[in-house]
Amino acid sequence: MNIRQNTLLGIFFIFSLMWSAASSASSLLGIYAGASVGRAEVANTSPKLDSTATKVYAGYRILGPLAIEVAKVNLGEFGSTPVKIDGVSADAVLYLPAGLINVFAKAGVFNWNADYNGTIPANNGVDSKFGFGVEYNLLLNVDMRVEWEKYSGVGGANINENISLLTIGVNIAF
Repeated sequence: MNIRQNTLLGIFFIFSLMWSAASSASSLLGIYAGASVGRAEVANTSPKLDSTATKVYAGYRILGPLAIEVAKVNLGEFGSTPVKIDGVSADAVLYLPAGLINVFAKAGVFNWNADYNGTIPANNGVDSKFGFGVEYNLLLNVDMRVEWEKYSGVGGANINENISLLTIGVNIAF
Protein backbone atom coordinates (compact mmCIF):
# COMPACT_ATOMS: atom_id res chain seq x y z
CA MET A 1 0.00 0.00 0.00
CA ASN A 2 1.16 3.48 -0.72
CA ILE A 3 0.90 6.54 1.53
CA ARG A 4 -2.34 7.72 -0.07
CA GLN A 5 -4.06 4.36 0.45
CA ASN A 6 -2.84 4.20 4.07
CA THR A 7 -4.09 7.73 4.69
CA LEU A 8 -7.52 6.97 3.19
CA LEU A 9 -7.73 3.73 5.16
CA GLY A 10 -6.81 5.59 8.38
CA ILE A 11 -9.40 8.31 7.72
CA PHE A 12 -12.06 5.66 7.00
CA PHE A 13 -11.19 3.85 10.25
CA ILE A 14 -11.38 7.08 12.31
CA PHE A 15 -14.75 8.05 10.76
CA SER A 16 -16.06 4.53 11.37
CA LEU A 17 -15.16 4.81 15.06
CA MET A 18 -16.70 8.28 15.26
CA TRP A 19 -19.91 7.04 13.57
CA SER A 20 -20.16 4.13 16.01
CA ALA A 21 -19.65 6.44 18.98
CA ALA A 22 -22.16 8.99 17.65
CA SER A 23 -24.82 6.39 16.90
CA SER A 24 -24.70 5.07 20.45
CA ALA A 25 -24.10 8.46 22.12
CA SER A 26 -27.76 8.88 23.02
CA SER A 27 -27.50 5.94 25.39
CA LEU A 28 -24.36 7.20 27.18
CA LEU A 29 -26.19 9.44 29.67
CA GLY A 30 -29.77 10.17 30.68
CA ILE A 31 -33.11 8.44 30.90
CA TYR A 32 -34.07 5.25 29.06
CA ALA A 33 -37.10 2.96 29.12
CA GLY A 34 -38.13 -0.29 27.52
CA ALA A 35 -40.22 -3.42 27.49
CA SER A 36 -39.37 -7.06 26.94
CA VAL A 37 -40.97 -10.49 26.77
CA GLY A 38 -39.51 -13.95 27.28
CA ARG A 39 -39.54 -17.20 29.27
CA ALA A 40 -39.18 -17.67 33.00
CA GLU A 41 -38.17 -21.10 34.31
CA VAL A 42 -38.09 -22.43 37.87
CA ALA A 43 -34.80 -24.20 38.63
CA ASN A 44 -34.57 -27.86 39.65
CA THR A 45 -38.16 -28.93 39.06
CA SER A 46 -39.54 -32.06 37.47
CA PRO A 47 -41.60 -31.67 35.39
CA LYS A 48 -40.11 -28.40 34.19
CA LEU A 49 -42.04 -25.32 35.32
CA ASP A 50 -41.87 -22.41 32.89
CA SER A 51 -44.05 -19.51 31.84
CA THR A 52 -44.24 -16.51 29.53
CA ALA A 53 -42.87 -13.45 31.31
CA THR A 54 -42.99 -9.71 30.65
CA LYS A 55 -41.04 -6.73 31.92
CA VAL A 56 -41.36 -2.94 31.66
CA TYR A 57 -38.39 -0.92 32.89
CA ALA A 58 -36.89 2.55 33.15
CA GLY A 59 -33.41 3.64 34.03
CA TYR A 60 -31.04 6.54 34.35
CA ARG A 61 -27.43 6.42 33.18
CA ILE A 62 -25.59 8.35 35.87
CA LEU A 63 -22.21 8.08 34.17
CA GLY A 64 -21.34 6.53 30.82
CA PRO A 65 -20.92 2.98 32.15
CA LEU A 66 -23.11 3.16 35.28
CA ALA A 67 -26.93 3.21 35.51
CA ILE A 68 -29.73 2.58 37.96
CA GLU A 69 -32.80 0.73 36.72
CA VAL A 70 -36.26 -0.13 38.07
CA ALA A 71 -38.66 -2.63 36.52
CA LYS A 72 -42.15 -4.06 36.89
CA VAL A 73 -41.69 -7.78 36.27
CA ASN A 74 -44.37 -10.42 35.68
CA LEU A 75 -42.65 -13.81 35.89
CA GLY A 76 -45.88 -15.63 34.99
CA GLU A 77 -47.82 -18.58 36.46
CA PHE A 78 -46.19 -21.81 37.59
CA GLY A 79 -47.34 -25.22 38.78
CA SER A 80 -50.64 -27.01 39.12
CA THR A 81 -51.90 -24.73 41.93
CA PRO A 82 -50.97 -22.28 39.99
CA VAL A 83 -48.90 -19.51 41.56
CA LYS A 84 -48.57 -16.13 39.82
CA ILE A 85 -45.31 -14.30 40.61
CA ASP A 86 -44.71 -10.64 39.91
CA GLY A 87 -42.98 -7.70 41.52
CA VAL A 88 -40.71 -4.69 41.25
CA SER A 89 -36.93 -4.78 40.90
CA ALA A 90 -34.19 -2.20 41.41
CA ASP A 91 -30.72 -2.73 39.94
CA ALA A 92 -27.33 -1.17 39.53
CA VAL A 93 -26.25 -1.69 35.90
CA LEU A 94 -22.69 -1.58 34.57
CA TYR A 95 -22.31 -1.07 30.80
CA LEU A 96 -19.37 -1.85 28.57
CA PRO A 97 -20.01 0.14 25.36
CA ALA A 98 -18.45 -1.27 22.19
CA GLY A 99 -19.71 0.80 19.26
CA LEU A 100 -23.14 -0.37 18.19
CA ILE A 101 -23.17 -3.03 20.92
CA ASN A 102 -23.41 -2.50 24.68
CA VAL A 103 -22.70 -5.43 26.99
CA PHE A 104 -24.04 -5.03 30.52
CA ALA A 105 -24.20 -6.73 33.91
CA LYS A 106 -26.68 -5.94 36.66
CA ALA A 107 -27.34 -6.78 40.30
CA GLY A 108 -30.10 -5.74 42.64
CA VAL A 109 -33.19 -6.71 44.60
CA PHE A 110 -36.63 -8.05 43.65
CA ASN A 111 -39.67 -7.19 45.79
CA TRP A 112 -41.95 -10.07 44.78
CA ASN A 113 -45.52 -11.19 45.37
CA ALA A 114 -46.72 -14.79 44.95
CA ASP A 115 -50.50 -15.13 44.47
CA TYR A 116 -51.93 -18.67 44.77
CA ASN A 117 -55.40 -17.77 43.43
CA GLY A 118 -56.89 -17.98 46.93
CA THR A 119 -55.97 -21.63 47.60
CA ILE A 120 -53.02 -20.64 49.80
CA PRO A 121 -52.52 -17.19 51.35
CA ALA A 122 -50.45 -14.87 49.16
CA ASN A 123 -46.78 -14.61 50.02
CA ASN A 124 -44.23 -11.88 49.38
CA GLY A 125 -40.63 -11.03 50.04
CA VAL A 126 -37.50 -9.25 48.91
CA ASP A 127 -34.66 -11.29 47.44
CA SER A 128 -31.53 -10.74 45.37
CA LYS A 129 -31.20 -10.92 41.62
CA PHE A 130 -28.48 -10.55 39.01
CA GLY A 131 -28.15 -10.74 35.25
CA PHE A 132 -26.32 -9.79 32.10
CA GLY A 133 -27.19 -8.92 28.53
CA VAL A 134 -26.45 -7.22 25.25
CA GLU A 135 -27.99 -4.18 23.57
CA TYR A 136 -27.67 -3.61 19.83
CA ASN A 137 -28.20 -0.07 18.51
CA LEU A 138 -30.92 -0.18 15.82
CA LEU A 139 -31.50 3.58 15.42
CA LEU A 140 -30.04 6.69 17.03
CA ASN A 141 -31.93 6.20 20.30
CA VAL A 142 -33.48 2.72 19.89
CA ASP A 143 -31.75 -0.49 20.99
CA MET A 144 -32.73 -4.15 20.84
CA ARG A 145 -32.01 -5.77 24.22
CA VAL A 146 -31.45 -9.45 25.02
CA GLU A 147 -30.87 -10.34 28.65
CA TRP A 148 -30.74 -13.20 31.13
CA GLU A 149 -31.57 -12.73 34.81
CA LYS A 150 -31.66 -14.98 37.87
CA TYR A 151 -34.10 -14.27 40.71
CA SER A 152 -33.04 -16.02 43.95
CA GLY A 153 -35.40 -17.67 46.45
CA VAL A 154 -38.62 -16.33 44.93
CA GLY A 155 -42.11 -17.79 45.39
CA GLY A 156 -42.66 -18.53 49.02
CA ALA A 157 -44.41 -21.67 50.26
CA ASN A 158 -44.65 -23.87 47.14
CA ILE A 159 -41.90 -22.59 44.87
CA ASN A 160 -39.08 -20.90 46.90
CA GLU A 161 -36.57 -21.55 44.14
CA ASN A 162 -34.33 -19.69 41.79
CA ILE A 163 -36.12 -18.46 38.68
CA SER A 164 -34.24 -17.76 35.44
CA LEU A 165 -35.59 -15.23 32.98
CA LEU A 166 -34.50 -14.86 29.34
CA THR A 167 -36.04 -11.90 27.48
CA ILE A 168 -35.82 -9.89 24.28
CA GLY A 169 -37.10 -6.35 24.00
CA VAL A 170 -36.73 -2.75 22.87
CA ASN A 171 -34.94 0.02 24.76
CA ILE A 172 -35.46 3.73 23.99
CA ALA A 173 -33.13 6.51 25.22
CA PHE A 174 -34.55 9.98 25.83
